[in-house]
Amino acid sequence: MPWIKEAWEITRSMGQSMGVVFKNFLRKPTTVSYPYVKRELPDRQRATFALLVNKETGEEKCTACLICQNICPSVVISMVKEQRNNRGFAKEFTLDLGGCIFCELCVQACPQDAITMIKLW
Repeated sequence: MPWIKEAWEITRSMGQSMGVVFKNFLRKPTTVSYPYVKRELPDRQRATFALLVNKETGEEKCTACLICQNICPSVVISMVKEQRNNRGFAKEFTLDLGGCIFCELCVQACPQDAITMIKLW
């Protein structure tokens, strides 16, 4: 009589499922009315990138070595290099945040520590 064992398994599974439903039935919802109520984000949450500037000279730290562009797995960084005073600069630095996976490989690979992740809010 294998059907008895199957019926018992189905009944037990349904009982466990209904237990989860009843446990969460009276629970307060966690939805937020976004435009009016904003959730507090954790301190370590990072949302975008910034290019840093040297405090002493006022010039950007980026030397346009293209390492961040080459290491990016999403291929969302594009850069145009410019030479001034025997030093490379990023004439254009474009980062498509829509395709970024926020892996921070570009931040870790930068030899000049010129790119960092920042919190927007």
